[in-house]
Amino acid sequence: MFMTTSTTLALAVTLFGSSSIAAATYKQISDYKYPSFFDGFDYFNGDDPTEGFIFYQDRVAAKEQALTGWVYYEGSKDNNAWIGVDSKGDASSGRNSIRLISKEKYQVGTLTVIDVRHIPTGPALWPAVWYLAPPEDAEWPYGGEMDIMEWVNNNTENHMTLHTGPGCAVDQTPAEYAGELLDEDCSYGENGILGSNGCSIPAPEKYAPNGRKLATAGPEFNKQGGGIYVHEWTSDSISVWLFPHDAIPADLRNGNPNPSSWKQKPLARFSGAGCDFATAFKPQQLIINIDVCGTWAGNAYPGGVEACNAFAAENSEAFEDAFFEFASIKMYSSNSGADPRPSKREAHDDEHSGDAATATYTVERTSTTTLTTTRTMTLAPEAYSVQVAYDNARHSYPTGMVGAMNGTARSSGTANSTGFGAQYNRHVGGKHPLRPSATPSVPNSSASRLTEVSGWLSGAAVLVAIAALLTLHVRISQQMFVRGRNVYAVEKRMKIYV
Repeated sequence: MFMTTSTTLALAVTLFGSSSIAAATYKQISDYKYPSFFDGFDYFNGDDPTEGFIFYQDRVAAKEQALTGWVYYEGSKDNNAWIGVDSKGDASSGRNSIRLISKEKYQVGTLTVIDVRHIPTGPALWPAVWYLAPPEDAEWPYGGEMDIMEWVNNNTENHMTLHTGPGCAVDQTPAEYAGELLDEDCSYGENGILGSNGCSIPAPEKYAPNGRKLATAGPEFNKQGGGIYVHEWTSDSISVWLFPHDAIPADLRNGNPNPSSWKQKPLARFSGAGCDFATAFKPQQLIINIDVCGTWAGNAYPGGVEACNAFAAENSEAFEDAFFEFASIKMYSSNSGADPRPSKREAHDDEHSGDAATATYTVERTSTTTLTTTRTMTLAPEAYSVQVAYDNARHSYPTGMVGAMNGTARSSGTANSTGFGAQYNRHVGGKHPLRPSATPSVPNSSASRLTEVSGWLSGAAVLVAIAALLTLHVRISQQMFVRGRNVYAVEKRMKIYV
């Protein structure tokens, strides 16, 4: 969830090749994760500043169009934040997408830990996770911009970039980072646009820290299960690391990040006496967005912006993989961290977090097992059917709990039943018939014998039916349709939109 904590984490901050950095004390100040990841952000829905073929949606519209929500994994019980681009609607004049802006502002001395499981990939895309000074505090690029994750079209390397006003230049120090610095002047621009190029360090095409190949963007990044991006902003430098999920430094995994102890070289490090990173960058807001075409992706697309826009308008299926999936984003700070002043960026009047519906649960149970034939979840005003599976050989449902909507926690579930989040109704119809406890005897009298034979035949029919069921793995399923989007089995993952 998004929260503030007073837990203090001791961290001696030193940089590779530098012994002059004073020791610092970090504390965790924010944690964006389930169930209130989205509550920490405002949904921007103004004109795209980078002229993309896009319409950013507010929170209400995002819910209606299924553009933000949760992905729930039954095996790990994880709920990850899902942020996507419309891949079904009419895009003749532009695609609908999301741009989230953190309500908190962060200062120099912030360490950002991004657990990302999936990134948008494909042509015409321009996704990014980045920091920006609010325009009401400083006109771009004078307030500074720090790009942590950014790429366009089919690029497979992440680009880490700084944009500033005049007076910020960094050193070429290739021994300190894995990438290659393209420009030393972070205020560098073309066509009279100050800061448009900035100073950028693309990740190496063949990145293999500790002898292990690691993708930094593109489809291979998703195949490897994503990774942990870490961004550190001090008064002396700005650095970015990437770790695979199965090779996270112990201190980072345990919530006590200590970059000075990390053996892995960062992907990027911007440093040098030519820039004061405490003054070149004003308090920043974290931004997550997925742009389409625009000034970078559009100009880099074969044929230019016009060809990019035409592709985006005519190829909805190309955007089915255009989504972010985050397990969490954690902030640590060596000072107050979050700017005590509230953000001046107001949410739109029609934005709200919504109210979760009241859940009712009905389970029909026998001494043998439980069989549920119908499950319906109601998320007013939409109704969804949930795909479930039953295996008679196991005599139980796999426990399947769906991520809650609008901050409502999921239910814990019980044995021989499937528990779902407390935001919709579940009803059960039908049950497994009872197995007869013993072989019926034949009565003596004719009348009673007829009655007993009738009962015996009825019991035998039940036995035969049960035997037939037990010899087969009967799967009773209903497809899950969420406004025509992807279908997932409860056993794997499913989406609930907010």
